[in-house]
Formats: sequence, C-alpha cells, structure tokens
Amino acid sequence: MNRKIEWLITIVDRGRGDKVAEVYQRHHVAVQLVTHGRGTATSKIMDVLGLDEPEKDIVLSLVPGALSSGFTFEDYAEYVLDTPAIVAPDEDEGWRYCEQTFGQLYADKPMTRKQVEHAVSMQFPDVRLKTYLEIRPADSMPIPYVIAYAALIKGLFYNEGNLQQLEALFADVDADAFEMAKDALMERGYNAHVYGAPVADLCDRVIGLAENGLNPDDRALLEPLSRLVAQRVTLADLAERESKEA
Repeated sequence: MNRKIEWLITIVDRGRGDKVAEVYQRHHVAVQLVTHGRGTATSKIMDVLGLDEPEKDIVLSLVPGALSSGFTFEDYAEYVLDTPAIVAPDEDEGWRYCEQTFGQLYADKPMTRKQVEHAVSMQFPDVRLKTYLEIRPADSMPIPYVIAYAALIKGLFYNEGNLQQLEALFADVDADAFEMAKDALMERGYNAHVYGAPVADLCDRVIGLAENGLNPDDRALLEPLSRLVAQRVTLADLAERESKEA
C-alpha cells in the first residue's frame, strides 16, 4: 500500500527529540510538540527492542491532510496495515523484533481478532480507534481533573445536540489550522486566538455545552475543569504556584 502518513509519533532517548524534529522539518513534516515521557514497557518487551533507559523524548507530528473530511474506516485500516509491526508474535508464542508492516505480515492470511487488536494497539495517535474510541492525551493529570475530563467527554459527545453544535463550531478546521492552534496555545494559552476566535471564548463555549449536557450529579464532577477555565488558569500554572510555595 502506498499512502501519506497521517500521524507520526517518534519515541527516542531523552535529549534526542530536537534532532528528530530537525530531520522532520528537512522532509517537510510539520512538528507539533516535543515532550518528555517515561516508558512503561515490561522488561521482556524492552529486551526485544534493545532498550535499557525508560526516560524518553516523544515527538508528535501531524502531516497536513490528517483532518480530511474524506477520511474513512478503510483509510484507517490502511493506516494500521502500513505501520511497521515493531514486535510480532513468533512460533514459540513469544515476541520478536519485526521491521515488516502489518500488511506485509498478514498479506497471505486473514488476521485473527487477537492479531487485529495487537495491530491497533501499536498505533499511537491522540484518539485511537479500537472497539471504542480511546482518547489518550489526558491520562497524566491529578485524579479530580481526570474525572472532570471524563465528565467533559460525556457532556460533549453523549449529547446529540452538543455534537451538532461542535460540528458546526469546528467545521472549517483543517490540518493547517490545527497546527497553528497548537503553536498558539503553547505560546499564549488563554490569550491565544485559534480557529478565528479567542481561546478563552472557545473554552467558555465548550464548558457551557458540557454543563448543559450533564445531569446535576455529573455536572459536579466537571467542576475542577470549569473552575480552571473560569479563572483562566492551567494545571501548569497551579504546579508552578505549588513549587514556589514549597
């Protein structure tokens, strides 16, 4: 299969992320974010991959075209099949390093459900399609904010009226606008303008939609995030304050 990369994540040893970003830029791949991470793989997987240091740099990149309205389930399946397997099951029911793509591995035989689940689990976009949608970026927050984030998702995506309003609100967003929005948010936070509107206003709008889509009990769970938005504060701001007070 021959198609454009839609979303690319590279994990390298700590301190090498900027060099990877330079390579991307030379090949016209738009770099979104270089951040720190810590590996959670088991020792067996790390041995297979030849890894010994869990501290990593994570380079997140979005290639223009990823937000195309014509993207289909077939496109997603091709994306999964075009991904290098990295690790694949061997004949002894263990794991081995593998440079082939999943499409090459299973070109001559149908994949089992277990093999499909493994292939899907080796994709690392912000939102990953399994038998459900896995929204991945918000898994490293204090517990009250993780719960609030779950309430936000429920209020927005489990309400048909809110889905229609969100679709209208962000109808014209494409990959270029998404790239510029990330840069603006990292640089100016609530003072940024994205998608033709002030970020603070968009945050108020989204929180308001979520609140209206929740029952009173669930709305109370959203309160930590609602309070952050109302005060124009981020978790990074709170962490900085705590470090100064310590």
